Amino acid sequence: MKNILQFVVATIAIVACQSKKPVDLSGCYRMIIKKDTAVMSLNSSGDSVSGSLSYHWFEKDHNDGTFKGIIKNDSLIVADYTFQSEGSTLVRQVVFKIKDSILQQGYGELIMKNDTSFLRDPVLAVFDTKNPFRKGCD
Repeated sequence: MKNILQFVVATIAIVACQSKKPVDLSGCYRMIIKKDTAVMSLNSSGDSVSGSLSYHWFEKDHNDGTFKGIIKNDSLIVADYTFQSEGSTLVRQVVFKIKDSILQQGYGELIMKNDTSFLRDPVLAVFDTKNPFRKGCD
């Protein structure tokens, strides 16, 4: 009986030590591609995320807005991005794969639903590994 109790206590201790603590993703992220830039201010709490996101395309319209969403499986941000472009307010789903201190934006087939564009399947998104958002905006 004593051995069983020791085994149960040891198992609980091992499982407790291996439990992942939520990573705090909060901070400023920047993506630069030649003369194009994007800046994200991200706030995270548990599995909820929100913040601002601005895309500044060289010689094209800028997109400035806010987003709110969730973190799925500690590895994927799925959010609704409400932004201004060409004088209109638009909503688009955005997805980012979390890799250490970088965020890789996902792209894929879009569908429209109630004036909002969504990825048909966020899990099947193709992620931009060459031009990620890197933490730190200094």
